[in-house]
Amino acid sequence: MATKFKKQGKFVITNDGAFAIRPEEYEEFVSFTQRDSIGLYIRNGLQLVDSPLKRLIDGGFITDDGKRHKIPGRDGTYTRFIFFRPLIDKRKYLGYRQAVDDDRHINENDCLKFAESLSVVSETLRKMVFAKQLRSHSSPCVYQAKDVPLLFGESDAKNRKMLAKIATTNHKAFPSAGEAYAVVRRELVVGSAPYHIAFVLYSNDGVNITLEANADDGPEYYPRFGFYDTKKTFHKLFVDMYTNGTTIVLQSRPVEDFLKEFAAETK
Repeated sequence: MATKFKKQGKFVITNDGAFAIRPEEYEEFVSFTQRDSIGLYIRNGLQLVDSPLKRLIDGGFITDDGKRHKIPGRDGTYTRFIFFRPLIDKRKYLGYRQAVDDDRHINENDCLKFAESLSVVSETLRKMVFAKQLRSHSSPCVYQAKDVPLLFGESDAKNRKMLAKIATTNHKAFPSAGEAYAVVRRELVVGSAPYHIAFVLYSNDGVNITLEANADDGPEYYPRFGFYDTKKTFHKLFVDMYTNGTTIVLQSRPVEDFLKEFAAETK
């Protein structure tokens, strides 16, 4: 099975030419070839179907730079979109990627909390709720496993326990737009994250386009766009980084239930 996107110069572009990303390049560690792009390039003239991506653009959460961009080897022009502001992390850093966790300082750059916030705001477009949810230290769970109605995010122990009850995992875990990927360690590794979550903004010709936070990456971090399909899967990319990890699909429980519980908690 062929992949649905390919590298073209410094860009990675979908086979139909509709979308492209430009992954960041690093000297100090391995660069990713299909994610870690601050910008999402959308071919001008493309009509987006109703989706979290379209709703977040219309709502001003994902904004364009007002310019026309050319991609070498491609006809037409593209508009570059980014998340409307960086995620703020006010925790103390002892060194590179060494943040001190506490309940006093704001940390918006949390992959689960960011994905949950995107899931809620893409349905409601309520900026005040989005800001409050993103800055909260704790809030009701938004996600549950797609295969079984078990809440994700109550505790690391419960997250791990549910893995045995989920049938669709690893390379077969392929969310729809509005759902999320989750790679979850079956056993915790000291000093390493227990999971990574990626919210799916849009599905295009077999390619899932995600927007992801990445914890401990400094005081201001722009979320990154990524591409995944059934060949270059989310699990294939992350299983080496998240040793003993299992990839599953998360879906939102009814947003109205979350909003009621969140309002009660934040009175």
